[in-house]
Amino acid sequence: MIYFDLDNTLIDYNSSERKAIEFIFKEKYGLVLNNNQTDYWSKISRKYFDYYLSKQITFEEQGKNRFIKMLSYCGYVENEKIAMELFEEYQKQLENSWILFDDVVDMLHSLEGYRLGIISNGKSIQQRAKLSCTNIEKYFEIMHLTEKLKNNTRHSWLSSGRRESVAEHCYRLTLMAYFMKDEFKDADIDKVIRMCMFHDIGEAFTGDIPTFEKKEKDSLKEEKIVENWIDELPKPYKKELHELFKEMEEQVTTEAKLYKALDRMEAVIQHNEADIRTWLPLEYELQLSYGEKEAAFSKVTEKLKEHANNDTIEKIEKAKFAGYVKEDISDAVLSDNIGIIRLVIGACFTNCYIVYNIRTNNCLIIDPADDAEKIILQTEDGQNVKGYPCTPCIVGTWKDVYDSEKILRNNADATSEGDKLSALTQRSFLVCAYGGLIEPISSGQEE
Repeated sequence: MIYFDLDNTLIDYNSSERKAIEFIFKEKYGLVLNNNQTDYWSKISRKYFDYYLSKQITFEEQGKNRFIKMLSYCGYVENEKIAMELFEEYQKQLENSWILFDDVVDMLHSLEGYRLGIISNGKSIQQRAKLSCTNIEKYFEIMHLTEKLKNNTRHSWLSSGRRESVAEHCYRLTLMAYFMKDEFKDADIDKVIRMCMFHDIGEAFTGDIPTFEKKEKDSLKEEKIVENWIDELPKPYKKELHELFKEMEEQVTTEAKLYKALDRMEAVIQHNEADIRTWLPLEYELQLSYGEKEAAFSKVTEKLKEHANNDTIEKIEKAKFAGYVKEDISDAVLSDNIGIIRLVIGACFTNCYIVYNIRTNNCLIIDPADDAEKIILQTEDGQNVKGYPCTPCIVGTWKDVYDSEKILRNNADATSEGDKLSALTQRSFLVCAYGGLIEPISSGQEE
């Protein structure tokens, strides 16, 4: 693997920056910058970008402050709004100004067959744009793609209470494969590890679709995407990965069977480690059957499946004792005074709990999902019970927003910077004072 820095290594950053700032001042003010002025720009750019890297200011603040100082240096009135507008225009202009050093393309051509990566402290979205604009992105595409596996989440939850990423699943899967080398001495464990590394690469494009929801058309779509992606790789890797995916699909070799069995087992193990209240109703049975067929090819994997099943059974029994699980979804008496009812409602099969006082009939409904209106409580004489819905108490603003994309506040005219709001993604969330998180469940852009 060969890694490159980007700015002032592959891209002539200083020349590109000078070209962009000269264009901005000539276009906006009709001013042709002299060497002293462009040198000053470079100086304050380094200064404020260092502030940004040390997290003293935001990316937007460092850009705005650079232009405030530059306006003053060139004899213009300091204005924050104008400075921010100039910075936004400057960023756009930079996309048209990136210049490669003369020998970069020839050098990258000479490295065909090697895996290439970028290490940079620049903002990810901007660094990717540089590669695209200079037409060298194809040499580093694999690095950008695999980053999506870190962002895309799986159906599984972690013991910490957050969703598992695809990359996290792949990482532990490769560890499981590595520790199988003593049990499968005749197998090519390095190949098994490669299978574990690449088997979910398609989910960088499609996202994760749980097994019980995945249809044939989804699988065919993913296969086609992966084939096209492999076709864009350098020759040695193109041939190797096409053969690897073919072997995984055919499920004939020991290596392919072992990877598949471990893939199933890792998912079962992760579910056992998660809070059982994150399970769907169908998963109580699926946990015991999932991967059973794949594990049957070897006594070692059969034993692993047996061990995982024992953990599953123990987890379910403990949950029943705690009152989390009622197979008949009827009343469970937890004490002399407290009972609990579990309902499975909503499109996502949410576990909804009604905890009630047996003596007073006062109750608490927990997690009513999107079918809350269907929950009707009645007194003994048949009267509907009325109560108060959960009212979120929001603490602060949205977190993990997408700062690089802005949307306009409702009924705003965009005259104020406060009218421009950072876009939300499925990673964004609000914090409730009562202990919960409010998160988008879908981007609405799946198709």
